[in-house]
Amino acid sequence: MLRTDSAFYGADVINDCRALGARFSLTMRMNASVKATVGRIDEDAWRPIKYPQAVWDEEGQCWISDAEIADIRYTAFTSKPKK
Repeated sequence: MLRTDSAFYGADVINDCRALGARFSLTMRMNASVKATVGRIDEDAWRPIKYPQAVWDEEGQCWISDAEIADIRYTAFTSKPKK
């Protein structure tokens, strides 16, 4: 199992995980394609979640204990040539 932040987000890492049969979770970079995909999520698709412990938001200078999540299909690295 591999869990990483966006520093490891890349086609080679994902391809290696798949080749090894590993389960993985990677944080994606917010590029134009990802932003456009998130923008297409219907308002009704978002579901509220509560964090068991609040998280400090440095930018907003406040505690966050609520968020929303939604599922959507996204295929990364479609512009990369297939090997």
